[in-house]
Parts: sequence; C-alpha cells; structure tokens
Amino acid sequence: MKAIYTIPLLLLLVSFQTWAQTTLNFSVTQNPSALTLNAGTNKSITNGQQTVLGGSPSVSGGTSPYTYSWSPSLGLSQDNTSNPAASPVVSTVYTMTVTDSKGCSNSKSVTVTVNGVPVGIFNGYASSVNLYPNPTSSRLFITSDLIPGKELKLEVFNPQGISVYEDVLYSSNGTLDATIDLPEDIKGLVMIKLSSKDLLVVRKIMVE
Repeated sequence: MKAIYTIPLLLLLVSFQTWAQTTLNFSVTQNPSALTLNAGTNKSITNGQQTVLGGSPSVSGGTSPYTYSWSPSLGLSQDNTSNPAASPVVSTVYTMTVTDSKGCSNSKSVTVTVNGVPVGIFNGYASSVNLYPNPTSSRLFITSDLIPGKELKLEVFNPQGISVYEDVLYSSNGTLDATIDLPEDIKGLVMIKLSSKDLLVVRKIMVE
C-alpha cells in the first residue's frame, strides 16, 4: 500500500519544483523621451505691434511639469511662460530655455524682426551719443557732438516693452546736451530709444 501512495507524491513534488523554478518576474523601466523644444517660427512685425512666441506645444518629451525661461525679457509680456507676447522695439533674437522635473534642459531661439524703424541709420552718429550715468537714480544725461537734424524723439520702455516715458530733445548745430529726470515710478532695467529720420540709438539703462 505504501508504494501506491509514494509514486503520486513524488510526481507532485517534482512537478511543483519544476513549476517553481521556471516562474520568473520581470520589471522594465522605460527611459523618458528626449526634451524637444519648439520656439515657434521667426516673426516679422511692424514697430508698435506684438506677436506670440513659442509653438503649440512649445515642448514635448522629457518629464512634466516644465519650467520656462525666455531671454532677453525686454519686450515680453512674461518671461516664464510657454507662449509670451513679444513687442520689441528693435529686431531681437529670443531664446527659450525649458527645464523638466528631472533637471534636464534644452534651449531654442526665434527671431522677431521689427519693421518700420527709421532708415538711413548712421553708426557714426549713434556711437557719438553718450547716456550716463548707468546705473542712475533717476536723472539721465544725454550728450553728443554729432547729431543730424534738430529734433529727436526719446522713448523709455519697461522690461515688458511698454512705453513708460516720452520726450522730445533738440540739438543745436549738431550738438546735443540734455538732462532727463525720469518719473520716480520707473525702476529696474529699461530701454532708452533715441530716434530721428537719420538716427536710431537703443541703450539699456538700470534705474535704481
């Protein structure tokens, strides 16, 4: 009787061991796809207009959430969003940098060309224009001994590209010696634009 029950028991043990030895567990980790950026196509606008930067979408791949940074920020509605509005006063190359939640980053650039700026710009005239001090508390001195024409338009733009101050300057016999007292509420990095029919000067000034 013992032989009758021993054989099935041995077969059962062999079958159990064989099943246990051939059962495997797998764990597969898939690497995230590469961080791909789309800063949008190059744009052309008329002076005073605005356009939207970035693609739709502006980033793919990587691991969300994403952090955006646009440079320079001058002329942008925001510098930390995927699709900021841009209204630069001069042609500008904007660079978008995106960082994902894993710390991976990538950059892409787009050019905004501004049409309608004064033609016949003479670099010799522009280089003769001095704006000082920089940084300044609020008072700005503008001098030159080589200014074509008699009337020049002065514009001050905040970091968002919005005009916050305007004035008209006059030269005498090609000499310019002007003192500008900026409003107290203008602070930070601003862009100074000085223009006439034959002159275009754009400078960045820090107002403390």
